[in-house]
Amino acid sequence: MQSNEQMFLQKLSDAELLFDTREAIKAEREATSIVVKYFREISARELYLKHACSSLFQFATEKLGYCAASAQARINAMELVVALPEVEKQIESGELSLTAAAKVQSFFRAEKRAKKSYSDKQKLDVVSL
Repeated sequence: MQSNEQMFLQKLSDAELLFDTREAIKAEREATSIVVKYFREISARELYLKHACSSLFQFATEKLGYCAASAQARINAMELVVALPEVEKQIESGELSLTAAAKVQSFFRAEKRAKKSYSDKQKLDVVSL
């Protein structure tokens, strides 16, 4: 049985379908950016501690219902935004995807553990690659 949504989509013209898809993508980017901002504030307030969670990751998975990979991607992106506020607009615009932001932050975390450091300019250069 088809859902009402699927039947609605099938009735759209090609142009309407493509337009609506682009609008949905734009809304998805905006929503993701907002979630990253919320995570930043939750982290800053250490709100997860008030909910019997030892980490933002535990809070995101157990209390907010994210799967592990989705939670970690948003946390990594949030950490990148905290370290480099300039990238926030890139995430908002879609110039930098959530996945790319998360991978870049994961790279910097691994480099830090290996005792390698980067200036903010060098970090921004890596983001721009």
